[in-house]
Amino acid sequence: MQTVKKDGPIRSFFRAAEEYRFVIADYSQFEVRVLTGLSRDKAALDIFRQDKDFFSEVAGIGFNLGQNGKAYRKIVKPIVHGYHNGRGLYSIHDSLQKEGIDISLDAVEDFLTRYQLNFPRFFEWLDRTVKDAFQNRYAVTPLGRRLSVSNTTDPKSISNFPIQGTGSDGFKVALIALDKRLQGLDAKIVHVLHDEIIVEVKAEIVEEVRKIIKECMEGAFREIFKDVPFVANPIISDSWG
Repeated sequence: MQTVKKDGPIRSFFRAAEEYRFVIADYSQFEVRVLTGLSRDKAALDIFRQDKDFFSEVAGIGFNLGQNGKAYRKIVKPIVHGYHNGRGLYSIHDSLQKEGIDISLDAVEDFLTRYQLNFPRFFEWLDRTVKDAFQNRYAVTPLGRRLSVSNTTDPKSISNFPIQGTGSDGFKVALIALDKRLQGLDAKIVHVLHDEIIVEVKAEIVEEVRKIIKECMEGAFREIFKDVPFVANPIISDSWG
């Protein structure tokens, strides 16, 4: 199921049963919210507390566009995720070119410089996490998931682990809570993909279940990061596509 592309028609072939609907939900800007909670970066916290779109705001800052960053969002998102995952300037630029995004190497470099200056705690936290992990011989998430570390462990794996691990921990908490809330209702979880949940629901209770899903997904992370809002906006559909 993970190989089914998000874009294109194939997902539309997965349909809810007669008299049922799908409720499909994932997290908005998931990994960046996790990194914000872990690093306590003030600028990122302010963006999420004001319910703004992180990538549009970053585009405005990084490309010096002011309030007109939304058009550059699709360029900024892969740059940001690549940079957080330890990719360098040339690697990021090359991947953008392969995706048909024509942007100069100098423009990407200038963006990354501005990005680091505006969100310094992201990078302070990433550096500190790697150093502490090599010293302690492990990296750990807030809920206690551990990664054993040796002298040969890739630093990229170490910095990724608390982000991916915390996201996975919180998502599982949400799934457990949702499973309990769905007991006694004509609704069941039929698929989970990354941070996405698909629930098949009897049509007459679909709005009730949509609210339950939203509460469970958003509530799971309040116990981990009390002041970073996590947002899920479930949609109702006849098909997965």
